[in-house]
Amino acid sequence: MRCASPAGTRPPDPVRRLRLLAWSGRTRTRPFSSRPRSSFACPQLRASRRGFQPSLRRRPRHPSGLLPARHRPGPRIRRGGGAVSGALLPRELRAGLDRELARYPARDLAEAAARLSERYRAGAGGVHLRGETDVAAYAAVRMPATYAATAAALHRAAVPGFLPRRHLDVGGGTGAAIWAAAGAWPSIKEVTVVERDPHAIDLGRRLARASPALRGTTWRRASAGPGLDRPAADLVTMAYALGELPPEQRPAALRWLAADAAMVVIVEPGTPAGYATIAAAREVLAAHGLSIVAPCPHDGPCPIRQGEDWCHFSVRLPRSALHRRVKAGTLGFEDERFSYVAATTMRWPRAGARVLRHPGRRKGMVSLRVCTDEESVRDVTVSRRQGELYRLARDTGWGDAWPRTGEEGDEPP
Repeated sequence: MRCASPAGTRPPDPVRRLRLLAWSGRTRTRPFSSRPRSSFACPQLRASRRGFQPSLRRRPRHPSGLLPARHRPGPRIRRGGGAVSGALLPRELRAGLDRELARYPARDLAEAAARLSERYRAGAGGVHLRGETDVAAYAAVRMPATYAATAAALHRAAVPGFLPRRHLDVGGGTGAAIWAAAGAWPSIKEVTVVERDPHAIDLGRRLARASPALRGTTWRRASAGPGLDRPAADLVTMAYALGELPPEQRPAALRWLAADAAMVVIVEPGTPAGYATIAAAREVLAAHGLSIVAPCPHDGPCPIRQGEDWCHFSVRLPRSALHRRVKAGTLGFEDERFSYVAATTMRWPRAGARVLRHPGRRKGMVSLRVCTDEESVRDVTVSRRQGELYRLARDTGWGDAWPRTGEEGDEPP
């Protein structure tokens, strides 16, 4: 049975169209001719287009046993960009923040956020949050970024077999780190937050009530330090708080954090100063007998010379409409750069190397700068002729683990 076509037109050959679609790998394209779209009104042709199913490529496996970044859960790699993307706040946290921030005029939040930025840029010590409005502005501007950076760090620090049940977050603010840890390890049953600002504790407690996993969190108003009786914990986190302590107090605070903890994770801004804080913390934790599990693939001295470069990573997070108004921004996203270190008391398996920069991609070639388990930084080039390794390199992003390779990207042994 022939198709009825508009006068003066002839429908394209459906077999030829399906062949072209299969060759291009696309399920939808523009018409291949300049004829009007009415020429494609044939029911048989519409059925043939709906019935076309492109072939699905088998998901390749990483040598570490994990799926490539674009196929596994958690933060995902944005192809063509330099940051990990997909760091959305949990639904309960987004709803809670919207509800809490709706109590304040956007202009007041913007002014408070500007004052906070000036205090942080000036490097003034002491208390930065001075009232409920400051805490609300902090939650609007900094809590999503703190959550995204901490979630990315915990995602990379997670090792198979480590299932913490007790979590201690020091300098927790409004609780961004406990939300990130609850998403990384559903095994956590007991959570304690140590924070000195009472307004931050009040807001964090109200937000945590929306999550069944965090509803029973214990909030303690205190300053972190060796004089505080800390509860027992398997996981200890300190996000964007270590740098606020005087430098002479940090080693003692780190040893206090590491006491009886299975894993310690420290996150700081991805600036040269933040990296210097992380590098010093790494040395203290290693001297305390802990093993570095991420991002470093070794326990030796950091091969990056301070003053020439710094180890940092980036995560991309979306901005809400209120977030853009408070920060006077126009983009619908922002990139949060951070540095971190994760140390454990046990010798867990770790990556053979870590990607330190956004991979350079050219036709048939991927260039990676990696920190290796040989305590060195070198460049690895993977070409298309290396087959599976090249496909893995295309799916690898900044901050991802990379298998141990020989010179010039040879296959791993």
